[in-house]
Amino acid sequence: MNLMNLIVSKQQLELGVIICKHCGEVIATQDTEKVTTYYSVCKRSSCTGVGAKTNQEELINE
Repeated sequence: MNLMNLIVSKQQLELGVIICKHCGEVIATQDTEKVTTYYSVCKRSSCTGVGAKTNQEELINE
């Protein structure tokens, strides 16, 4: 690998990662100055709650 390839690959290195706080899936990476982990919610229905009952709904229906 020559020096130019090293310079280009270093510029594309993203140290931040965005992880789903429910299932642990990597959602995206983020260009940051240092290693950083962010937590969010992915688009899976099991994580967003779409189509799933919430705890309050379950208590009301019991």
